[in-house]
Amino acid sequence: MMNTRRQNRRMLFGIFTYDSPNEYDIRKANRDTHLRYFKTHSSVVHSLENYTYPETTICSLQQLMHNATLVRDPYSCRYVYTFVMGGGNGDEYMKRKVTILEEGRDTVSTVKTRCLWEDPQCGGTDITKWTLARSKTNISDALADELTQYNDVTFLSIPENHELGKTDTWFTYAAMLTRKHPEYKVGFIGKQDSDTFNDYSALFRFVDENDGMLQESPFVYGGTSIKKEICSGNSWGKVCADPSFTAPSFVTGAIAYLTTSLAHRVFMEGTSLSTKQDTWIVGEDLQLGNMAFSDKIVNVQVLNHYHSKQKINTHCSNNATVYRQKYETQIGSV
Repeated sequence: MMNTRRQNRRMLFGIFTYDSPNEYDIRKANRDTHLRYFKTHSSVVHSLENYTYPETTICSLQQLMHNATLVRDPYSCRYVYTFVMGGGNGDEYMKRKVTILEEGRDTVSTVKTRCLWEDPQCGGTDITKWTLARSKTNISDALADELTQYNDVTFLSIPENHELGKTDTWFTYAAMLTRKHPEYKVGFIGKQDSDTFNDYSALFRFVDENDGMLQESPFVYGGTSIKKEICSGNSWGKVCADPSFTAPSFVTGAIAYLTTSLAHRVFMEGTSLSTKQDTWIVGEDLQLGNMAFSDKIVNVQVLNHYHSKQKINTHCSNNATVYRQKYETQIGSV
C-alpha cells in the first residue's frame, strides 16, 4: 500500500528551456527518454512501499490541470513537468542588456524580466496575467510545429532571460497555482535544467526515505546543496563571496525544489514585495538560494542529494546526443 502519511507527494517541476535548434533537440530527447520512463519500464516497483508505478506516474502540468481522474488518483502524476519559456515581448533588447545588468545592479532596464507576488507590473495576484496562451515574440517554425504536437509548454509573461528573473517568476507562478488548486496535492515545486534526466526510482526513494524530516518540517529546500563557505572559495570561483548572496547554502541548478509550504512563504505572503525586490543576485541558482532562506521567521531544512544512496540525476552538457547515450547507459534502452 502507498504510504499515506504524507498526502501531498506530487512534485511539480518547470524544465527550463528556450527557442533554439539545440534546445528543440534536447526537449525531444527529454520526451523520448526519462519523461516516458514508466511507459517503457512498466513493471517498476516502489522499493519502500511495494507497489508498481503506473504508466501515469509522470504527467505534464497541462494533463493534470485538465484531467480530474488523474488529479484524484494518488498513484498518478508523482512527477509533474512543464517546459518553461519566457514568452513576453522585448527579449532581443533584454539580451543586449544582459552584460550591463550583470555589471551594474542599479541599472534600470525598460524590460521586466522578473515578476514577483503583488507586483502590479506583473498583474499583482491575478494568476491569469502570469502566463500566456502563446508567445508574443516570433518563434521558430520548429517550435511552432512542436506546439501543435505537444501540450506541455508554459509561456511565462516575461521575456526569455534565464538569469535575470525567470526562476523567481516560475516559482511565484507555481506557488500561486498550487495555492489556488490544493486538490492537485503538490508537495514540492522545483526547476530542472533541460539537459538533465532523472532516475525516478532514486528520486522518489530518497524523498520517501526522508519522510520523517518532511513530517517534522514543512519548510524544506532540496537538491545537491553547497554550503556558502565552500562556494566562496577559489574552487568555486568565489561565486558565493558576493555580498548579494545572503543564503547559508544553495542548490546547484540541475534539479532544485522547495516544499510547497516553503514556496508559498518565500514567493508569496511570507515576505513583503520590497523584501523580495531587495533579495537579488544575478545567477538563477544563487538567487533561488537567496529566496529559499529569505523569510527569517521560518527554519529551513536542506534535503541534500549528496546523501542519496543512488545517483538521482545526470547532467548532459547541453547535448542531445550525449543525453541519449548517457540515459541508455544509466537507465536503460528506450
